[in-house]
Amino acid sequence: MRVLKTLILLLLASAGVCEAQMYEGRELVTATLIADADGIVPGREITVGLRLEMEPGWNTYWEYAGDAGIPTTIAWTLPAGFRAGAIEWPVPERISDPGGIDIYGTRELCCCRSPSRCRRT
Repeated sequence: MRVLKTLILLLLASAGVCEAQMYEGRELVTATLIADADGIVPGREITVGLRLEMEPGWNTYWEYAGDAGIPTTIAWTLPAGFRAGAIEWPVPERISDPGGIDIYGTRELCCCRSPSRCRRT
């Protein structure tokens, strides 16, 4: 039960850390922390993710951005005993911009997953 309370506090604290993309006072990308379970069992894997929802006409860049842009990054801040696995990026789409610039990214909605684990206590 103590581990579940710790995770809930961590998720609530992290919700404010997810930074949104702002432009001219508008929020262009909304970031939401999600999980595939309601609680944590020590020693068992849980998948957590970052859901990114973009405004129409906007996109996020993939881990290899292409000719322009900066790749989206995720840096987890976890309590002692927690370990996050490698980020699993969705398959990007090739987006061609004017001038022959090709980028790789996602429009509208993207979810990056990370298998995570809490050590046994």
